[in-house]
Amino acid sequence: MAPTLLLHALSLAHAEPPRGEVFAGWSGGGDHSYGYATFQPAMLRARDASFTLRGTASQLRYRDTDGVDVSSSGLAVGPAFVWAPGPLSLGFGIGLGTRRITEELEAERSTRLVPDATLSTDLTWRPAPFLELSGVGTFAAADPYVWMRWGGVVPVAGGPGGPARLSLGLEWTHSGTWTDRVSDVGPVAQVAIRPLRAVLAARLSVPVQSLAGPRTEVLPQAGAGLATYWAW
Repeated sequence: MAPTLLLHALSLAHAEPPRGEVFAGWSGGGDHSYGYATFQPAMLRARDASFTLRGTASQLRYRDTDGVDVSSSGLAVGPAFVWAPGPLSLGFGIGLGTRRITEELEAERSTRLVPDATLSTDLTWRPAPFLELSGVGTFAAADPYVWMRWGGVVPVAGGPGGPARLSLGLEWTHSGTWTDRVSDVGPVAQVAIRPLRAVLAARLSVPVQSLAGPRTEVLPQAGAGLATYWAW
């Protein structure tokens, strides 16, 4: 199981937090995939911080160590806080909602609807004009699942004042349940469209480690991810 995210899509850091944000994405490979869409309007704004309401829909699919195919879709709504002093943007959020979990093994199939709570955080930092570092993570309590991504990009085309900028870099992701986890690494390409305050990102990945209980193995499968981000 290894998405590539909840991606906040290496979001732009602003001198003042935006009035609202939309970010969405999908990632997966082999027997796992993760998709999400988040709408986050600002309820209260200051120069360096904002209090928002975050609503997220997500879809998770994976196969556990017993060969059970799990499909889990959920909705969560809750407060979030964004702090953006200059080149740094740091956000935290909590959500309450429900998840519909379907488990299937050969001819047997079961579906349950359970309450869910989520914790999420995201970070973007530009320590220099030529470097952008980012991290994002989400934890869901129903059928406990964690996902996190860390990466960095450097601009390769498009000047500081141009309408668009292309950046290339590397990302590492880690995700899974208490017993089934996957880490992967791969290149990422990001296009920032300044007039729209939007970011488009795409990546490829090669899983480098799968932890299933006490076993560790390399997975012979590739992964991919797409993400979008828009602020206004």
